[in-house]
Amino acid sequence: MNTTLKLKVGLLFFLIILAVITIVPSFYANTPSWWKKYMAPEGLRLGLDLQGGMHLVLKVNLQKAQ
Repeated sequence: MNTTLKLKVGLLFFLIILAVITIVPSFYANTPSWWKKYMAPEGLRLGLDLQGGMHLVLKVNLQKAQ
């Protein structure tokens, strides 16, 4: 295997592990206290679009568009 390919694969696995470690506590309420000390204690914050706090409808005036 090429050295740069090994480096890229290693970096990819590291980033995947880091993402899983960061995201998993937001799905479970009973995470250990030591985990909450190092990671975000409230988990992921949902934006207005995911909370359902915003509704946007766009319309096109077909007569002006042509």
